[in-house]
Amino acid sequence: MARLSAGCLMIQTLIPESLTDSVLPRSAEALGRTDVQIGLRHAARRKDQARYRCELDFALCEILPKFRTSCFAYYENPRKNPRLGQILQREQLEELDAYLLSVLEVLEKTKFKSWDALMRTLRGADFRAPKFIDGLTL
Repeated sequence: MARLSAGCLMIQTLIPESLTDSVLPRSAEALGRTDVQIGLRHAARRKDQARYRCELDFALCEILPKFRTSCFAYYENPRKNPRLGQILQREQLEELDAYLLSVLEVLEKTKFKSWDALMRTLRGADFRAPKFIDGLTL
């Protein structure tokens, strides 16, 4: 806390900057690996990654676009709009983390020419997003 004039105290409230802030730990750890970062950046080189506050938000919202609206709403007004950990239950977060981790592992092993190539591979490889996402209203 910093002191202001006339004896007032300034209290800084820290609001997490990202939608995914620490709720997808295995995916976040994977994104710390150089080969995963390189694979993600290579596949997404034509995407506007700067719109996102962190690579994990980017990966989640571009792999599962259903989360994009919630992400940008959170960025716009974090006091009003919930983070991912406030939207999903623990079991759903664990399932989502496992799915996203599996996609990141594919990115780690394969250098895709484009984001579309990655998405075609995921569809062709029978990567299924967690079932709860279909019925999710965000």
